[in-house]
Amino acid sequence: MADGWDYGPRSVYYEAALDDGFPGGKFPSVATIARLLASVGQVAASPKMRPKSSYIPFVRATVMSLWQLDAFEYRVAGGQIVTLITLLDDASRYDVGSDAYSRHENSTDAKDILERAIAACGAPRELLLDNSLAFNQLRADTIGSVEIFLASKGTMPISGLPGKPTTQGKNERYHQTLIRFLDADRPATLEHLRGRVQRFRERYNNRRPHQALEQATPRAA
Repeated sequence: MADGWDYGPRSVYYEAALDDGFPGGKFPSVATIARLLASVGQVAASPKMRPKSSYIPFVRATVMSLWQLDAFEYRVAGGQIVTLITLLDDASRYDVGSDAYSRHENSTDAKDILERAIAACGAPRELLLDNSLAFNQLRADTIGSVEIFLASKGTMPISGLPGKPTTQGKNERYHQTLIRFLDADRPATLEHLRGRVQRFRERYNNRRPHQALEQATPRAA
């Protein structure tokens, strides 16, 4: 918890399962861990939520069908406000290239992150953009550098519905987890922040089981 990682019963269970040095080579069940955490007051109260069965999930069935690009601002300990651009594969939740930049949202930085992600992973069939003009200029009846670049790679840009942030719900949930990690050891500079983001990506992609993926990691999915 102090390091900013998830610390619920399932997270503790999977960390124990991955730890070769766990005492005796045996570890308690998720339910037992939950009782142990509750007994020492280490369970955060959570508000009652709608059952998952009441939602119609927005998810593609195969990887590389759709990536989601989004951004948010973050203030480092030194006072500078920077922009984090996140880029996730919709089906596997794999982080294909999130990074931080010194400027406000803009097409140049969005194109940079897409160029590097596509060079590493290949081009997705579609890219879901939010409705920011920095990323999505089709709404203004113009064609920006991001759209031109995507067209050159055979990727179709699409946008979420205005006023419907649940379309980018995976990004929003990812932002919450990432911000909690960054806040635990608030970076002082942009370079420090970028290093923290890369450390988070490594763990998120390769080590952290995801409940929506039946406890697989994004890389395995």
